[in-house]
Amino acid sequence: MTISEFADRIIVYLRDELDGNPKISRREVIKNNGVERTGITIIYPDENVSPNIYLDDYFYEDISDEEVSDIAKRVKSFYLKCRPNGKVDVSFYLNYNEAKDKIQLKVVNKDMNKDLLEDIPHYDFLDMQVVAYCKVSQDFIGQGTILVRNDHLNRWGIDAERLFSDAFINFLNEEEPQLMSIAELLEMMADDEKLTKEQRMAILEDVIKMREMYSTLPMHVLTNKTKIFGASLILNEDYLYNLSKSFKSDFYILPSSIHELILIPSEFVSSVWELKDMVKTVNETAVVQEELLSDSVYLFSKSDRKVMIAM
Repeated sequence: MTISEFADRIIVYLRDELDGNPKISRREVIKNNGVERTGITIIYPDENVSPNIYLDDYFYEDISDEEVSDIAKRVKSFYLKCRPNGKVDVSFYLNYNEAKDKIQLKVVNKDMNKDLLEDIPHYDFLDMQVVAYCKVSQDFIGQGTILVRNDHLNRWGIDAERLFSDAFINFLNEEEPQLMSIAELLEMMADDEKLTKEQRMAILEDVIKMREMYSTLPMHVLTNKTKIFGASLILNEDYLYNLSKSFKSDFYILPSSIHELILIPSEFVSSVWELKDMVKTVNETAVVQEELLSDSVYLFSKSDRKVMIAM
């Protein structure tokens, strides 16, 4: 069974189970870093917005008919839980004056997003690209994001320079940096109610190891308050300069993912090659492709007050 066939089986089930004859469609979506995901949308005649329900995490090639039926029931339950109640007000996104305060920045991999970048406004930052997105908050989806595309600029009657100027002001005013040790981050992860007892114990064992390692190699995690697209803080060179004064040194920046950065004061680093190898290994083994940012190692220079590529 292919994932397309799997999605079509889910659609047949939902058409039989849902009242009111909604329109149910399969969608192939290109996400960050060229990742292709398969989802379905369910929308009734009196609705103008529908959540995109992705099926990739449910699917594997040898999936049984019984498992397909069970997943279809779970998809139905999820949909009914997050279904919008009538039409959703999207007027804010039609008028730039209403949307502009919700525009933010994120950094993405340049090479892995070549096709996507043709359709969206962007600019270079070192070997990465900076793009813009709009924060969306609705009762039925919670917090979401919409990537700003070229046709949005045409609809709003603005150019990319205006977009990024406004977005950078929002970024500086609203992206609250959160700096912590890796052990502290792992402790927060261990509090996740979705974890099994075994998973929680494994994370807590890692916490002990990280605390022991911290005395010889202090590694700090930098992200934002929401922990979504927190690697964009590499753009805030004033904040990074203040960190360098606190560290009393330059520091290396490892792109852990699009959501966070790892910072290591330069005095504790004997080999940048080792950092480079570590970044590549982690990207290949522990970071999902959609969240990968870069294989590079960056350096914040206290004297130059800027970020540069170290290797």
